[in-house]
Amino acid sequence: YDMEGKGELAIEQFKKGIEFDSKYQRIHFNYAITLAKLGKTKEAIIEIENSLRLDPKHASSHRIYGALNAMNKGNKIIPLLAYCNFLMLFFQVL
Repeated sequence: YDMEGKGELAIEQFKKGIEFDSKYQRIHFNYAITLAKLGKTKEAIIEIENSLRLDPKHASSHRIYGALNAMNKGNKIIPLLAYCNFLMLFFQVL
């Protein structure tokens, strides 16, 4: 639904998916991206944190976490550290 521009429908499906299997990391990751696209940054940060708890070595979750936190006008250390984690994990895979 998200790729079709039906973000709210996608959110409903993500919630159902999380109810079915809350330990599936990718659903939290994709849910965070959908929330971010809809401008729901605070909710997106919560979901990307859930994604990172489930798989701390998922490089793209660190990248998204950094991007979401960079949108906030406050602390710049969190996005910087998240991007550093992303780079370390990304190049470890290559």
